[in-house]
Amino acid sequence: MWKSILGAWINVRPSLTKEDPTNRAKLLRQPLFGNPSLTNSRGLPLEVNGQSEGCAFARSRRTKIRNLWNWEAQE
Repeated sequence: MWKSILGAWINVRPSLTKEDPTNRAKLLRQPLFGNPSLTNSRGLPLEVNGQSEGCAFARSRRTKIRNLWNWEAQE
């Protein structure tokens, strides 16, 4: 069920206007998956289906940038 919902959302998102985050709170709320600002080595956004690199993050419930943020280094 979620795969079809996420797939539909990803297909709708390209038509939305994307803004760069203007503050840290907005940056930390950004999703890891389907985010054109976060890409793999091939330049493609991370995905959650199949054996993609995002699958391990999804299983561990790491879905937002804040889940990977290094608070000490601020990156």
